[in-house]
Amino acid sequence: MLQQFESDSYALPQPVRKELPLQPLATDRMAVILNQNANKVNERVRRRLAGLVPSADLYYSRSLEEAEGFARHIVQAGYGTVVSGGGDGTLVNVVNQVCRYVDEANEWRMQRARHFGEPQALLQYPEFGVLKLGTGNGLSHVVGASNPAKDLHKLMSGPRHPAIEVDMIECEGTKFVFGGIGYDARILNDYIHLKNWAAKSKYFKRLSATAAGYLLAVCGRSVPDFLRNGFTQNVRVTNEGDDCYYMDPRRGDRAIAVPRGTVLFEGPAGVVSVGTSPYFGFGFTMFPFAGTMPGLMNLRVATMGPIEALLHLPSLWKGHLRSPSILDFMCSKVKVETDKPVCFQHSGDGQGKRDSLTFSMADRPLKLVDYYGHPFQSGSPRP
Repeated sequence: MLQQFESDSYALPQPVRKELPLQPLATDRMAVILNQNANKVNERVRRRLAGLVPSADLYYSRSLEEAEGFARHIVQAGYGTVVSGGGDGTLVNVVNQVCRYVDEANEWRMQRARHFGEPQALLQYPEFGVLKLGTGNGLSHVVGASNPAKDLHKLMSGPRHPAIEVDMIECEGTKFVFGGIGYDARILNDYIHLKNWAAKSKYFKRLSATAAGYLLAVCGRSVPDFLRNGFTQNVRVTNEGDDCYYMDPRRGDRAIAVPRGTVLFEGPAGVVSVGTSPYFGFGFTMFPFAGTMPGLMNLRVATMGPIEALLHLPSLWKGHLRSPSILDFMCSKVKVETDKPVCFQHSGDGQGKRDSLTFSMADRPLKLVDYYGHPFQSGSPRP
């Protein structure tokens, strides 16, 4: 297979879109949505954040339905920034709900303009912010989110922060920054099981919200399950986009073009995952090439077993490990097929089982408030 590689915005109808103006965003207004089910959103945190945000701009969400209602109100109010308090799953839900309502509202406005001659300004997508209040918080490492109260205070009191663009992946009508099948999804299910069990104890609840809790789930539940039931599934991965690139570790991670229609991998694999952000939770660098080629996602196929993974865990965690058991590609669209339904996850949340999935690059990037700021203005590089 390696030798083979060596040899080788949202679209509005243009006539209507050009005629309709864009409704300006209220750049000085910021909405904050807190997921009350998130691990770190307790009463003390709620009181602290409530003292920083006007009550009219603070929303407490206890369910997806409630969050959807808030999203509609936030879009109608024209907020320039929407801040999500929770984990990666919370942010992804907020982004999808807000952007879906913007799309629906613009479609309705276009129809009115087209059929009745009633022009209305089109809505714009706001920027989004992250408060590190979930368990994994992979995107917090991308934008420098740390202490939720201090970060929110900066946003509310200082000048408007710059934003960075993070590409998104689309699958089954939902956009996210990382997802996949295999033992990462199985491990997440085991970790969720541990968190549910640990919720009964104050001490273990705190432990479960750390990297140590994640490792405990891996070593205490996932690895024994893999040894009993196997860790691989038969997978076929096909490049369905334009040329993608194999990152050849033997040549200093040189990018080798692979044409459309090529079967990138076929056989037993433990993980098939995609990401446009380097990190899973706790700073685990799952996708070391994410962001190096804008407009492409890092596809990672791993065939290594759990014992090999544990033996190389420090370098694997930091994204430094290069191994024949790991294949990395940069792709715009891939189809993943398995011989039986397997666990699927995105954004750290389980999505049930699938035997076929198509991952493609979304039509627009996610604009995230950047706590780091411009690296050349501070006089020092990012950490």
